[in-house]
Amino acid sequence: MPKISTLQLTDTRIQRAPVKRYPETYPKGHPKAGQPHPHAGEPVMYYLWDSTVRGFGARITAQGTKTLCFKFIAPTGEQAWMPLGDYSVPKPPTDEKARKHYLSPLDVAREKARDYRRQVAEGKDPRNEKALSDEIPTMAKFILGFLETQKTRLKPSSYASSEAILNTLVVPVLGKLRITDVQRFQVEELYKKIGKGWRPGMKPSEKPKEATPIRANRMLSCLGKVFEVAIAKEIYQGKNPCRLGRDNKFKENKGNTRFLTLVELNWLGQVLKDAPYWPREGRKIGPRQFHESITGLDPYALAAIRLLLATGARLGEILNLKWSQVDKERGVLRIEDHKTIGHSGVKELPINSAVADVLAELEKLPTQRLNPVWVLQGHVHGAHLVNLQDPWERIRKAVGPFSKGQVNLGNVRLHDLRHTHASWGVMSGLSLPKVGNLLGHSQPSTTQRYGHFDTNPRLEASELISSKINSALGF
Repeated sequence: MPKISTLQLTDTRIQRAPVKRYPETYPKGHPKAGQPHPHAGEPVMYYLWDSTVRGFGARITAQGTKTLCFKFIAPTGEQAWMPLGDYSVPKPPTDEKARKHYLSPLDVAREKARDYRRQVAEGKDPRNEKALSDEIPTMAKFILGFLETQKTRLKPSSYASSEAILNTLVVPVLGKLRITDVQRFQVEELYKKIGKGWRPGMKPSEKPKEATPIRANRMLSCLGKVFEVAIAKEIYQGKNPCRLGRDNKFKENKGNTRFLTLVELNWLGQVLKDAPYWPREGRKIGPRQFHESITGLDPYALAAIRLLLATGARLGEILNLKWSQVDKERGVLRIEDHKTIGHSGVKELPINSAVADVLAELEKLPTQRLNPVWVLQGHVHGAHLVNLQDPWERIRKAVGPFSKGQVNLGNVRLHDLRHTHASWGVMSGLSLPKVGNLLGHSQPSTTQRYGHFDTNPRLEASELISSKINSALGF
């Protein structure tokens, strides 16, 4: 064990420590005291010990190199060493406030030595504890591995979003920390900063342009999944630090859930029937154009709108639909690539009469033989329909003049056609689980927002049943 020192190890002591040399003769107390030393004048290594932490010291080599170390008696009874790194001259910050919280390299090493001393007192070997700690990955390394596993589980668009969020928002801030060292207050602090519009790389004087609560919520969700994996692998102990509770989370303003009423659907239907005869805007029909024989809106765009209403599918699911996914024998559309595929597998949408009518009309189009892969063909040969926003914009603007101002669809998005399908299912008396199953919702709570519309679902169901009975009776 090192000698008990009466002096605290300071930067001044270390910096002033000279290179020592062997004396000309052996000192007093040595068995050979007074005899000539065989290595007289040669440099020798020695130690400066600290009085505050037993075993903590600085080693000055024969070459003048100064390193920090910790010496202790291991549980096995042997003397052992723990290197704490080369000594470096402190460079405190010029800012007075920052200087109050500044720890010099010597202070940091002393704290490590104090922690090792505590482990020795508990009967542990600091060398083993450090080896275990070194095996724990940093946040940056663990996130890299997490993303690798997500490549095969997520859709390309979902994976790209998760990768961007984790690599641009989380890694720059928490990446160097061991995953076991991350605490809830650190996650909460990062979450609140992002919610206020902050992002890594911003200058201290730069102010956020706007609050970004949605970005903060997405970050928290992605990071929460990372820690769920770490907890499952027993790398992270304790509760997920991303569970902040409802009161501590930002609320998102997603706007009102819009759906089309009976009157709006009636006028929309009239516009859809009339749209094929409209002249095209800003587009010349050339002799080699793919859809040269069509004078009005693209029939594939019109078919896409009808399919969205008839199925309640997401826009991407309809635009990417292939004829190979149309299973007429079983009467379903097999959606093999969708948002919740990880929860529910392949999603099957029933081919109801409305869907069957649209598919039959598409099969009769002369352009089908040129591109038999996609149900909804695009303007580029061999590709599927991509842009539905422009046709939808023309259609919803036309509903106003058609209805003489009675109906305004200016705020209706394409995704609201999915809301319309779900809402009419609820208003017709279908249960929320059934509607959710049709839409492919992985969480029942997602479907609940369709259960509070202005028409009473029970009344709608009663009217539907009574009208059929009255018709059968001849009334």
